[in-house]
Amino acid sequence: MSVDLFYNFGENFKFYTDDGKEFIMSDKTLRPMQLLLISLLGCAAIHIIDILDKMKVKYDNFKISANGKRREEHPRKFEYIKITYSFYGKDFEQYKEKIERAVYLSHEKYCSVKASLNVVVEYEIKLNDI
Repeated sequence: MSVDLFYNFGENFKFYTDDGKEFIMSDKTLRPMQLLLISLLGCAAIHIIDILDKMKVKYDNFKISANGKRREEHPRKFEYIKITYSFYGKDFEQYKEKIERAVYLSHEKYCSVKASLNVVVEYEIKLNDI
């Protein structure tokens, strides 16, 4: 995997990936630390969906939220990140253990973004906001 960055003086940064994708970052787009949280949530979601599908867990929808606390001094890295996984559906209390297992596996085994971070990442699981 490789990424190239080109600086367009005073305008933006253009990124090109080795598989042909392009991303532009400027003061009007997402910032690097926001992108890090987005990457973390995207990675978790991909694995959770895959695991729940294999477990044949039925759900209507789910939402993942992240809140990060950054240091005041430089480098302003995350001190900790809290992730909330909210699952929505009817009568899926029967799937509670499987949902917990899927989140655990994503968090502790499969998500390479989380594994790459040197920060405490806590999480909680909510079923229908309970």
